[in-house]
Amino acid sequence: MLGISSGKITTSVLAGIATGGLLVSSPAIAGTDGPKECSRGVSTLCASVAWFESNGDTFWVTDQEKDGYSAAVNFRKKGSTGPWDFYFQRNGAGTTVGYVWDQPEGTNIEYRACLGKDGVVVANSCGAVAYGKA
Repeated sequence: MLGISSGKITTSVLAGIATGGLLVSSPAIAGTDGPKECSRGVSTLCASVAWFESNGDTFWVTDQEKDGYSAAVNFRKKGSTGPWDFYFQRNGAGTTVGYVWDQPEGTNIEYRACLGKDGVVVANSCGAVAYGKA
């Protein structure tokens, strides 16, 4: 509560203003960054790397090999039984690209690094599932 009651400013707010105090609202739910995870070996082990950064709900995807495959990340809300969403990083070897997946604060997510070819996730290329929180 910010010191406002029934449309009137209470003395705690006035005291804060008079003394130059700063009034702040409650902090947002803290998210959790996810670890870096590798794809499985289709061309080489760890040809792509993906991780989640909670500040901005961003998946980062790095293509580590010049092998003709795209780096990819598969993701969904944790515990979902639906299909995985995906993002393909097509900028080539040695590049990292961010993909924003805006979610409500506190949403638990799961993701995995994979490889892609022609807009499709390559079979058996996805690494271990990792977790984060928006």
